[in-house]
Amino acid sequence: MRRAGRGDQVAPGVEDPDAIVETDRSVSAVTTAGVVGLTVTKSVDFGTTMIGLGVSPAIVERNPIAAAAIVQLGTVPGLLAVGLLTVGLTVVLVEGGFGLATGRAAGDGVSSARTGRLVCYGVGCTCNLAIAAHNVVVILAVAFPR
Repeated sequence: MRRAGRGDQVAPGVEDPDAIVETDRSVSAVTTAGVVGLTVTKSVDFGTTMIGLGVSPAIVERNPIAAAAIVQLGTVPGLLAVGLLTVGLTVVLVEGGFGLATGRAAGDGVSSARTGRLVCYGVGCTCNLAIAAHNVVVILAVAFPR
């Protein structure tokens, strides 16, 4: 592709150099909501993990990747690194996958792609919330033994 005078992009293989094809590079509302949702729910997981690790030495991180990061980087930096990696990798996989499947970089152009994105981000958010709920159950079991 080459840039035309107005900053628009000319599609490759176009014989007529005056034929301008504008490419939608905007971030869709679904993508924005998905990234925000993943970030918020991962933050809830992070918070409950931090509380659990501080409540009792009997509570340990069971995720082997997060546990290794904690050993290497410390508790807060390790959990933050794993959280950022998780959210970032999820976004790259969802957006990259739908970009390849639909031939679009971003945008709400295809209804099935929009629905697919909603499902994928929803599953990620649900997993984060389920992990946070599990953390709360573990904290309560340790803090209030029978």
